[in-house]
Amino acid sequence: MHLYSFEKLDMWKDIRNFVSEIYKISDNSPCSEYKGLCDQIRRATVSVSSNIAEGSGRLSFKEQARFTQIAYLGLLEVLSQLMVAYDRKHINESTY
Repeated sequence: MHLYSFEKLDMWKDIRNFVSEIYKISDNSPCSEYKGLCDQIRRATVSVSSNIAEGSGRLSFKEQARFTQIAYLGLLEVLSQLMVAYDRKHINESTY
């Protein structure tokens, strides 16, 4: 199987694992009670990995850095959403 450049990045490997964890958490939570938030957390997390992958294909360092910045901002979005899920008692402290 051919590896794309982003698949070699530790940062992308980490976020890929994080996406899997987010899906496990949301699969085991009462998503019907907070379906919109659950879906948004999933979309935002996947977006982080997508931005890392897309940035790795950019030719200039400036463009690569911009997509890394967007990925970081997406992680902040996910963190904020997880805080809301925790505050609303949709996830417990150890999951958070």
